[in-house]
Amino acid sequence: MYQCDIDKAETRRQLFEFIENSREEMLAFWEELVNHEGRYDEVAPLTDTANFLKRAFEKEGFKCRLADAGDGFAPVLTGVLGEDRPSRPVMFTGHYDTVFKKGTFGDDPFKIEDGKAYGPGVLDMKGGIAISLFCAKALNHIGFDALPIKIAFAGDEEGDRTVAPNSTVQILSDYAKGVLFAFNMETGVADGGVCIGRKGSADYTVSVKGVASHPGNAFANGRNAIEETAHKIIEIQQLTPKDYGYTVSVDTIEGGVASNAIPDFCKIKIDTRANTQKDAAHIRESLEKICAKTYIDGTSTELTLDGTFPPYETTDGVLALYEHIVYTAKKYSLDIPSKNHLGGASDASRIGAVGVPVLCSCGVPGAGNHTGSEYALVEGFFERTKLLCASILEADGFPDGK
Repeated sequence: MYQCDIDKAETRRQLFEFIENSREEMLAFWEELVNHEGRYDEVAPLTDTANFLKRAFEKEGFKCRLADAGDGFAPVLTGVLGEDRPSRPVMFTGHYDTVFKKGTFGDDPFKIEDGKAYGPGVLDMKGGIAISLFCAKALNHIGFDALPIKIAFAGDEEGDRTVAPNSTVQILSDYAKGVLFAFNMETGVADGGVCIGRKGSADYTVSVKGVASHPGNAFANGRNAIEETAHKIIEIQQLTPKDYGYTVSVDTIEGGVASNAIPDFCKIKIDTRANTQKDAAHIRESLEKICAKTYIDGTSTELTLDGTFPPYETTDGVLALYEHIVYTAKKYSLDIPSKNHLGGASDASRIGAVGVPVLCSCGVPGAGNHTGSEYALVEGFFERTKLLCASILEADGFPDGK
């Protein structure tokens, strides 16, 4: 626990006054960031976005770098403000890519209507990054220098990392080590709540090889790969428990070449979700056991892990951090955020995996992720900035890490 000597009553007034006076500047930056478009696989525009963010954070005193995430991937923006401050840092994390290709919604897609902001990634999660920047601006304004502030924003969170050599994952994990606590600036829950846990996801491919043959002239010579796969599908679908504590779902199937040829191949794709590493390991062991079993002699089966997000587990540290922001909200007369457990995966799992207490969904409240109607609540943008600023100001009351 570090010591903060700032007069917090006066600081609160100055902090909130700065945010209120910065509304137009905050909205202008949010708009510019949203209009810097780029899907996860559009490296050139995403790199432009990363450089735009780098300049913005460096202007606030951050020492930044663009870390190489490997061929075909946009860089990870990392940075630290107050590197020489003696206390452990706090950290903002997230991603600056979106699910939409550049130009999907025309030129300059950001707009505000009836208190809601619209545009690609306005909620998921350009708004969260904008909050991170203005938290730093507000804390700089009041002369806060009690602990370092880190940022780490990836350019490929929305996409398929399966072909990457875990570069982004490694960068995020290494940069988070030793952090006091972190805010993952993903989509805020519509009622203003935050996330204390997420199911992890793992995608698998099951590939079955059989023996092709003519079903009329040489039926007995064939080894039907689709039939072998069908037996396995039934077993796989039965892995999900009745309480849906974890889920296993066969979602695509491909096999055969024609209706008059016994198929010598079949492939299925499997989605799995689990709340804990223990359940994730159990799912994998169960899939391996099913795939090791052969129903039709002469067929063979291969199980491949295509990609994974580990579960974001609700640890004691996560709960302590949630209680910290609840305490802060009460003290500063702000709305108390609800706590939620969500299904979609996020990079909060990478941060939690290295032992750092992290809250997710700390960005702007809203709804409609990954759709053309995605929106973020404008007032929530300002209120969330106040809450996270105040929570950092009060970090001297947070237990030291574990």
